[in-house]
Amino acid sequence: MINTDFADVKAVLANAGTALMGTGAATGENRATVAANAAINSPMLEASLEGARGVIVNITGPSNVGLFEVTNAMEILRSVAHQDANIIHGLVIDDDINDEVRVTVVAAGFDRGNGSSQRAATRSDGRNTATSGTTRPDPKPARLKDLFGGSDPLLNNDDDDDDLPSFLK
Repeated sequence: MINTDFADVKAVLANAGTALMGTGAATGENRATVAANAAINSPMLEASLEGARGVIVNITGPSNVGLFEVTNAMEILRSVAHQDANIIHGLVIDDDINDEVRVTVVAAGFDRGNGSSQRAATRSDGRNTATSGTTRPDPKPARLKDLFGGSDPLLNNDDDDDDLPSFLK
């Protein structure tokens, strides 16, 4: 077992912008590498993981999963990420999943400023479409004043002590 905790998640995702997650699972020969390829080509991904500067990988498998399998899967993921990427991986042993290996990848820290990153996606009708790797800007946050019927809740001065704890009264 290789432990990954929330400090690792924070180290990778803090101030990294958009994060993408992909999952993959496989059984049989080369199951870890097949699962890693499935994770980076997951249909849940809106863009490619290519160039990610922060990557968290969780590999779940039975007790017979070998370290060489984990190493091969990680090499695939390293080849996709940025050359200076902070890649943290964890390994979970779960004999309840029989012979299956599951790979979950969370990637962040993309340099999407050039707009050149595109991923080809195949539609159900067999035609290829190009999906832009650029992200949409975050929607403007709603103003509090508009949410509370024209009054600003932070400036409500009705001078009652409902907001004060008992020990301060």
